[in-house]
Amino acid sequence: MHMFVRPLGWVLIACFLGSCASSAKFTSDFGDFQRDRSWFRPAELELHAMDAWEMRGRIAVRFDDVGETGNINWNKSIPEQSIRISGPLGVGAVLLTVDALGAEITDQKGNKHFAASAQELLFDATGWILPVENLSYWLQALPGPDGAIEYRVDDNNRLVELRQAGWHIEFGEYKEFNGHQLPAKLTAREGGLDKTRVRLVINSWEWL
Repeated sequence: MHMFVRPLGWVLIACFLGSCASSAKFTSDFGDFQRDRSWFRPAELELHAMDAWEMRGRIAVRFDDVGETGNINWNKSIPEQSIRISGPLGVGAVLLTVDALGAEITDQKGNKHFAASAQELLFDATGWILPVENLSYWLQALPGPDGAIEYRVDDNNRLVELRQAGWHIEFGEYKEFNGHQLPAKLTAREGGLDKTRVRLVINSWEWL
């Protein structure tokens, strides 16, 4: 039986909206969000202590009736992060780089474009709606830095679904990567609908 709990220790928290959704805890004001956020703090401290990592996997994005797939290689460190997506995207490979000054995208021809928002820049280049800022946290079964959260955990106190910033994220499978239990599959739906859907299958994690 799934239960809503306050996770303790290093346990990664989780939530899934299903038949028990009516009992989910939802916070809408800043004070409550900060209190809920503290439940995730042990996991954040553990993972953020390893401040540079590389994730490799597969990505599938659906918008309206159009679906595309590709390979994804995500590198993150304290000063910046880079996301390389390649495969049958219709636009070829792209490299998205994000730092404190904004975002830059480079297409397969070497053309560069700049914007303040990584999500906006990626959409302009590929037509993909990808919540870049929060997704790097969701990959680790953690909430993003902003917005109220709603979540549910499974019998092993692992995050199975999260609601944040207008997205519903489901964590379908966990695996051990270098001693840490992390999601191996996740699906993010904007508004909880299939109109905009992002699916990720994580093949490997490496801490640098």
